[in-house]
Amino acid sequence: GRAMRVPVEGTVSRGALQEDDALHLGKVDEAWITYVPGGIDADLMARGRERYQVFCAACHGATGSGDGMVSRRAANLAEGTWVTPSDLTAAVTLDRPEGELFDFISHGIRKMPAYDAQIPIADRWAIVGYVRALQRRAHGQLADVPDNLRAEIK
Repeated sequence: GRAMRVPVEGTVSRGALQEDDALHLGKVDEAWITYVPGGIDADLMARGRERYQVFCAACHGATGSGDGMVSRRAANLAEGTWVTPSDLTAAVTLDRPEGELFDFISHGIRKMPAYDAQIPIADRWAIVGYVRALQRRAHGQLADVPDNLRAEIK
């Protein structure tokens, strides 16, 4: 460890300064944000779906209801140590701000591990956007569908 100089105190490497608290922490002045920074579009939703399927669906399930393959297998084993994943479409999660959901993905919650090292910031926000879409799907009403698309549904 003697071959490397000790970094100068207070320095930040190029490109590593995280000035936007909303983007990097999911909150501003200790308050969780209630939006996805940068907005949501079709590309973000597609990326969110892809990343959700890679990192989240195994436990939370394809619909977000907490019944993924890992969860079902653990329930079948009945060893007593498994904590069922949250139902991402339940009222308690619906009421959580987007920034808090981002924080759960970043730092973990209960038995869920932190994913900040595996999932880049933009992809974590994409997952949050996709989770919101799963929630709308689970609780959607016909009134949520634009008039011009309703004829296709009936």
